[in-house]
Amino acid sequence: MNIMHALAGLANRPATRYSLLVPLVYMAMIFGLSSIPGIPPVHEDVHWQHRLLTVLTNSIHVPLFAGLAWSWRWSLTAIMDNTRRMISLTFVLTLAYGIFDEWHQGFTPYRTPSLTDIMLDATGALLAVWLFSRCRLAKDVATPIHYRSS
Repeated sequence: MNIMHALAGLANRPATRYSLLVPLVYMAMIFGLSSIPGIPPVHEDVHWQHRLLTVLTNSIHVPLFAGLAWSWRWSLTAIMDNTRRMISLTFVLTLAYGIFDEWHQGFTPYRTPSLTDIMLDATGALLAVWLFSRCRLAKDVATPIHYRSS
């Protein structure tokens, strides 16, 4: 099974009202991760390592918030019928939480809020909404392909 089969299966899985707990738990997990103190300033001789670690931690924003957007988009199918509204609400909820997360990091030792991180969160949300829509359109992708054995 390839990744598109797996994603299509997740996108087309029926959601219930209780599915709304999934993005809320996911947000609690993100809150826990952003509560971890950052790395204190370093000496000049290890500056490049600190910079590399900063780049790596910032790059996690895209898949992390893509997962949040995916869970919102999927769970909202349980309570809404209008796809455009679901997409808009998914993006707004994900971006609003990204902004809240950056604000929260301002109170965490050695962490600072960043507009770049918010833009990375938005990129993840857009990517997830686009991918989710593609997977929903490709319902037949979720069914396994049977090959004749020779």
